[in-house]
Amino acid sequence: MQNAEMALVEICIQMGKIRQPLTCDEAIAIMNDLITETEMSESLTHFQKAHTSNSGSLGCVGKNWWQGFNKRHTSQIASKKGEKFASSRADWTKLSNIKQMYEYIYNEMIVANIASPRANPVYLDREGNEVGETLGGEMRFFKKLKCLQKFILC
Repeated sequence: MQNAEMALVEICIQMGKIRQPLTCDEAIAIMNDLITETEMSESLTHFQKAHTSNSGSLGCVGKNWWQGFNKRHTSQIASKKGEKFASSRADWTKLSNIKQMYEYIYNEMIVANIASPRANPVYLDREGNEVGETLGGEMRFFKKLKCLQKFILC
């Protein structure tokens, strides 16, 4: 179970870095997927039969496991209450903030070795065809551009 927990710690850290932290239910679902049809699931089932009276979800982790997981890994992951952005959405959705967010995500993808930087960015239209950067003096990024590919998925 320790190997699966360390994998989940890494997932939690990476999701936090791209500003998509896991909820309790998401983490439980991921952990259950990691241990399904493995020896860990079988040993968990034997433990649950011996130590609990609830036989509804044998071989699956639950909310009590999540609390213990957080206690075991407090040095590596941190939990905090979610923040609401609706009140400052007009401030947050400025082009400079959106560009900063994408730059941060691109850099994290490169650090995680799931992407590598391109020498030159590639601009695509809505159909996925490569196009130039400008159209009639206007930036395609604002009008027709679907995606700015600054990296190559590995």
